[in-house]
Amino acid sequence: MKLTDILLLILLAAIWGSSFIFMRATAEHFGPVVLIAIRVTIATLCLLIFLLRKERLQEFIKHWKSLFIIGLLNSADKKNLQISINLNFIV
Repeated sequence: MKLTDILLLILLAAIWGSSFIFMRATAEHFGPVVLIAIRVTIATLCLLIFLLRKERLQEFIKHWKSLFIIGLLNSADKKNLQISINLNFIV
């Protein structure tokens, strides 16, 4: 494992851990719905930046309906409903 891999892993752990601290500190102030909306908005912006850097935004726009349905069903999944789709264009 290279030094950059270790540093990226530490950065990931810091981001992951700080999100729990952020949720605990702000849940009472914002409320759960607003907090979820903030987190989803931040995640969306990060993923859009990633898509733009990889020059894959056109492919995302082409498949946005399928991705929306998968995201909706995976978020509302209560009985381990799984849908497989080829998402190699994102990576």
